[in-house]
Amino acid sequence: MAFEPKRPPGGPGASGEPVQLQPGEAAIPEDWLSEPEHAGLADKVDRLAGDVEVVMLLALSNYEGDRWDVFATELAKYGMAVIGGWMHKGLIHHKCRAKGFGLPELGRPFEPDEITELTSETVAKALYHFRRDVLLKRKWDSTRGATLRTYFVGQCIIRFANIYRHWWGNGGSTAQTGLRVLGESADHRVGDVLWA
Repeated sequence: MAFEPKRPPGGPGASGEPVQLQPGEAAIPEDWLSEPEHAGLADKVDRLAGDVEVVMLLALSNYEGDRWDVFATELAKYGMAVIGGWMHKGLIHHKCRAKGFGLPELGRPFEPDEITELTSETVAKALYHFRRDVLLKRKWDSTRGATLRTYFVGQCIIRFANIYRHWWGNGGSTAQTGLRVLGESADHRVGDVLWA
């Protein structure tokens, strides 16, 4: 015999009947089901759950081996696309400032080879530190809402700020001195300098 709780007279379910919706009441509002922000939230929850599973699998192999290599390659591709895109669009300084990293402005768009150079070094160092300082030390926490990719991009921003400062300080940007190096042409040899 199952336990039956005593219900006060006039309370919900007092008659022994389950609580019923009143005519015209919907269990879940129809528009709630179709609102994009709810679908986006559901997708994010699914991504976070997937990230938790990925981290558990990678942790079992101490973030080494074939699984790590595949994961690191995909993360690197993502980081290259994001950081390279921000550099190409001129957004990288803004993204760094938003995280508290003030950087000297370049004063011109990045050249394609500069984007490749800075992005490659940024992502390589970010991968190293993401594994060592975040994953191995269990700093990433899915309950805080950031996906692994978002957290990795944060690591890329930290690394970019340091790499860019070093690049800038070592003359990576000739714009800081007002000089422009010209390529070989009919009028100039490689290495000729023209005041900008």
